[in-house]
Amino acid sequence: MVFISAFRPLRNPLAAFAIGALFIAMGVFGPSWYKKETELRCDPRWKLMAIYPDMAACSAAMPQARQCGCSTLPNEWAPLFSNYFVPIVLGIVAWLLLSGRQLTRVAWLNAGFWGSIFVMGIYYAFTNAEGVEGLVLSFSHFIYVALAASGVLLFCRLLARGITSLLQTRAHS
Repeated sequence: MVFISAFRPLRNPLAAFAIGALFIAMGVFGPSWYKKETELRCDPRWKLMAIYPDMAACSAAMPQARQCGCSTLPNEWAPLFSNYFVPIVLGIVAWLLLSGRQLTRVAWLNAGFWGSIFVMGIYYAFTNAEGVEGLVLSFSHFIYVALAASGVLLFCRLLARGITSLLQTRAHS
């Protein structure tokens, strides 16, 4: 018992670290925003000429005499993953791992979430300048994810309290 009680003050910081690590893992292992398949379209009216497995193959096959262009297709699963799955998972994990009052839990959830974005920004600043630009451009989406995950956390807490009180009233009747 002494061992467990010694780590009690570290529970929320470690949980916030785990939430940040989970967010980074979902970003790394989640679906890509664009498919690898590449379309070759040419004038007139940018008619679809062919589909290639990647951008290099499309560029190599592009006719020089005509006005043509290669483009990748957006992945239809990436917005669903980013807008719904990520906030729900982060909120549920925060509800399971964090302790304390509701606002304390929301604060630690946001500390882990924004801390992971800060770490990604530092990483991209040293490895890929365009990555930092992507983080800045998607800043409003990060705010959405933080608010949605906080909402899911609060909803889980209210749902658990409601189920607990319902079970207690049925047990007493």
